[in-house]
Amino acid sequence: MAPYRDGALKHNDFFLTPILLLTISALLYVGSFVFPFTCAGGVFLFLIPLFYLGFNNQLRAVHGFYWGVMVYSVHLSAFFFIIYQQLNDTVGRCAGPLIMLSYVVIYVIGWFWILKKVAQKIPSIELKVIASSVITAGYFWFMYAGVFWFFGSWLGYCFCHPLLPLAVHSPWLAYMPRIGLWGLTGCLIGWQAALVGWLIKRRWHLLVAAGMMMAIFWCGWFGEKKMISFPRWLSYVGYLSSAYATTTNPLQVAAEINLSIEKLRRRCPQLRAIIMPESSFPFALNECPQSLALWAQNGLKGEVHFFIGGNRQGKEGDLYNCLFHIYQGRIIQHYDKKFPMIFTEYIPYNNSFLNKLSLRFWPQKKPFKPGLSDPILFVGDDMICIPQICADLFLGQLSDIDNSIDVAVPILCIANDRWFCATPYMATLMRLYAQLIIILTRRTMLYVAHTGMWWIDENGSKKLS
Repeated sequence: MAPYRDGALKHNDFFLTPILLLTISALLYVGSFVFPFTCAGGVFLFLIPLFYLGFNNQLRAVHGFYWGVMVYSVHLSAFFFIIYQQLNDTVGRCAGPLIMLSYVVIYVIGWFWILKKVAQKIPSIELKVIASSVITAGYFWFMYAGVFWFFGSWLGYCFCHPLLPLAVHSPWLAYMPRIGLWGLTGCLIGWQAALVGWLIKRRWHLLVAAGMMMAIFWCGWFGEKKMISFPRWLSYVGYLSSAYATTTNPLQVAAEINLSIEKLRRRCPQLRAIIMPESSFPFALNECPQSLALWAQNGLKGEVHFFIGGNRQGKEGDLYNCLFHIYQGRIIQHYDKKFPMIFTEYIPYNNSFLNKLSLRFWPQKKPFKPGLSDPILFVGDDMICIPQICADLFLGQLSDIDNSIDVAVPILCIANDRWFCATPYMATLMRLYAQLIIILTRRTMLYVAHTGMWWIDENGSKKLS
């Protein structure tokens, strides 16, 4: 695989060996996200082929195009399918995914180009290992924290973080609270770079460095295993999911929910609280007193706290995605979502084309406003929790909660994974990201989505319904 004296590679070496290594790398990476329960370990290896090409001066910017298309055409397929479902015209169905794919691939090309330049300019293998690790960590940090910067705010795509598949087995991430999310990410990247450096130059200190970084994961894996602990009040909490509303009559939707509540309470008469996920009532619930009265007189008779995701209309007519706490026929607390989702809940710019495009994605034909209130405690009998709604977890930061509220208080996160019924891997990634955040912050969470309800702590997760 040695280059010619003029720096050009043989045609067969360029076409076959790099493409083969790039394909292996892409499959290891994307496979760990699509099949995390069986292929999560792929993230420990996917960078080895890339660093091998880079350290041998065989990596090219055009390889970034190939790798990026392979990875993100699969990784983003859930969003491509949503676009296909929501748009009726052929041009939109083709142009939307193509634009999205082209956008993220541009950054992969830039990442590969920088790796190539570093390999050419730095002669020392040790410095190549360090520089390539830093550049790769920088790429994943940008994708995680700010790839959607052009939408007017610093938003990222958290579902491509290389540590995410490892949340399937919590012990792999046991040391993350001590060294931080990016400290552990650096170990994941650095061990692969150092291993490649050893394979090329056989310098044993690089193998030792690789072993030390990998040992952080193995120490967690072989460390003391703890069982998931459940709070006492959890046995009194029930779960309901709702079918997608096909009617524009709020009272009819409320009647369907009431029937489900009655069936659940007959089956589980000990329940003190019932929770439904995000967008279970797709109307302004605070403007539907008949629905509240219907529930109070039938399904919610007695002392039962009801938590449901719905819409809330503000005093000036603004619409909010909201989590309601209902007790004895009254809304006693509510929490407004702080981070509405791009296009499905709001449009980033006041543009006529984007306005028309966005109307295809939500039935109420009115954008949601971001909530401005501070996090509040939802209290129901023995149940005390911090409310969060979907993108608040995936786009927001938990630092404010960590600094202001005791770590022992669990988070109640409701999410709408109904978008991904046809692509369940993305619904799984949503839950795994919740697991990752809980391990990092050492909190606990009741995660409620349309696919089920899970209790999550730093030792793992358990599906309850």
